[in-house]
Amino acid sequence: ADLVWHPRLHRIDGIVDATPAPNSSFFLAKLLALYAAVLVLLAAGVATAIAFQFWRGFFDIQWDVYAIHLLLIAAPYFLVLATLALALQALIGHRFGAMLALVALYVASLVAVEMDVAHNLIVPGARVPVHYNALAGFGHYLEPALWFRAYWWLLAGALATVSLGAWIRGAEIGAQRRYREWPRALRG
Repeated sequence: ADLVWHPRLHRIDGIVDATPAPNSSFFLAKLLALYAAVLVLLAAGVATAIAFQFWRGFFDIQWDVYAIHLLLIAAPYFLVLATLALALQALIGHRFGAMLALVALYVASLVAVEMDVAHNLIVPGARVPVHYNALAGFGHYLEPALWFRAYWWLLAGALATVSLGAWIRGAEIGAQRRYREWPRALRG
């Protein structure tokens, strides 16, 4: 939320909004910064796991397994959630309301999964279990998981495109007016 609302909080939104840059440049810059933060945190977790293995005397690190887990299994889930968080900030247009909506959506998805009333196609960023063993590697588990990640990436891209039209810029306007101006905002 602070990433999106930083110019307003520090009262430099008039200067930022006066620039001739399109909304997409601001939206994509914030989205890429959020992605970078997620990837750095995940990489720090992997580095910690490898350091722990070194500390325990295990030096036969399987770099390809770490890379597949990081880039194809863990990262897409968190990047989809980051896209959802930024999209909610743009669509709702209220800092704390969007944060509350994201937490409520996340908790609702956890509860739905625990109650077994959810399906992987409707739970945001749902993951198919991927198992690894030394004999078969990832086996047949990796391909379905990658298809689910592709599905969620397509939905995240569509959501990002829609939320780009609702990006708040300039003087604060109501939600109805922002939504009426979506087609013009999407054209740039």
